[in-house]
Amino acid sequence: MKKIVLLLFSFVAFSFGLMSQTKYYKEFGKSRIIDQAEYDQIVDVLIHKNKLKPNVNVHLMIVDESKHNDSLVLTYKRQLVMKGGITIDLSGAEQVYGMVGKKFPKFTLKDLDGHPCCSDSLLNGPIVINFWFNGCRPCKREMPVLNQIKKEYEEKVRFVSITFNNAGEASRVLEDNPFDFYHLVEGKALIDQIGITAYPKTIIIDRNGVVRQVMDCVESVVNENGEVVLGKGDEIRKEIEKIL
Repeated sequence: MKKIVLLLFSFVAFSFGLMSQTKYYKEFGKSRIIDQAEYDQIVDVLIHKNKLKPNVNVHLMIVDESKHNDSLVLTYKRQLVMKGGITIDLSGAEQVYGMVGKKFPKFTLKDLDGHPCCSDSLLNGPIVINFWFNGCRPCKREMPVLNQIKKEYEEKVRFVSITFNNAGEASRVLEDNPFDFYHLVEGKALIDQIGITAYPKTIIIDRNGVVRQVMDCVESVVNENGEVVLGKGDEIRKEIEKIL
């Protein structure tokens, strides 16, 4: 009888321990860990998007978990579920996420005026680097949000953009899409070196030149009218605050 009671007590204590753990989430293959509120926001956006495409839905599936002291980090994948039950994984490992915790590589690129810019002149203080290209609609869509973030932090942080396009191609896009970052062009070799294959990407680098976070497009939110709209980039602000 005592053995049964002891086992029951152990099970209850174990269950209570799991319930008391703070849950965090991380998308498979990516670097940023988010809290419950941020995860719920992602789920809410997907629910509203799925209503518009009844035959093609995107769902989140927990595929792994790991304990860190009193926290539990759940890894999830985005899965595209098509009519007929066909499922496709949308989450994958992109080389650039492995840059977190490492020094950003040195480089020399040209700006829009053809002047050379060496990374030594940039990577000696907090810096945000956005990677985009001329045919990327999400890149253009987030530019006004990034402009606002720059306005708020430009006294403390450098803001640079890098594209594989040449100066002429980039300038034509910027005529219709004002983007207040310092622009560097013809960066294909650097982009290939760090392993960016999907756009846009925003990389947060501390004053020691170490990559602290790699982020995708500014996250969407559901507004008060139930519409999915681009957010204000608060997730980027949160990462910037960590390097100040």
